[in-house]
Amino acid sequence: MKTNPLRIALPSILAIGLFFSTACSEKPRQLTEKEAAEIRSLSADANMALIFKVKDYERAQRNYEAIVKIDATNPAHWLSLGMNQHRLDKKDDARKSYKKARSLAESGYKTTKNPVYLLERSRAIALLGDVEGAMKAAEKARELHPDNREVSLALNPNNPAGLAAIFRSESFKQVSFLKN
Repeated sequence: MKTNPLRIALPSILAIGLFFSTACSEKPRQLTEKEAAEIRSLSADANMALIFKVKDYERAQRNYEAIVKIDATNPAHWLSLGMNQHRLDKKDDARKSYKKARSLAESGYKTTKNPVYLLERSRAIALLGDVEGAMKAAEKARELHPDNREVSLALNPNNPAGLAAIFRSESFKQVSFLKN
């Protein structure tokens, strides 16, 4: 029986996404404990709607919209919203969300110098259809932060949850503006 590599990598991808969603909200806006708890709850519900073959994209959409209302400064939230908009065939909205994520990642890095913002920027660039530009942007993160563990993991070509593997995956291609 052939195992789907995405099924194996999905827990790692989700863990990285969870890390990004918490790490990227460091400086631009401090969430209250209530807001953070609500985001965790909405994220969990949205993930359940998407992952466990329920594919309830409308429910996920409501959750992601609520999340960006609570914390509009986190690029990871905008990427999640955009990917779901793409699934719902709301391509113009998805493109706007990806651009918003890219902009927030750029300003977040300028403010905090947290390299995770550079990785989020890379994801946004790839989702907008420029994987080569995204990998160059991620390499810039390695140049600026050579000892950062998250950057090293994201750029490790043997990591099934690394950026190169993610950008090649069918699930990524389905929510990006890559030309096949």
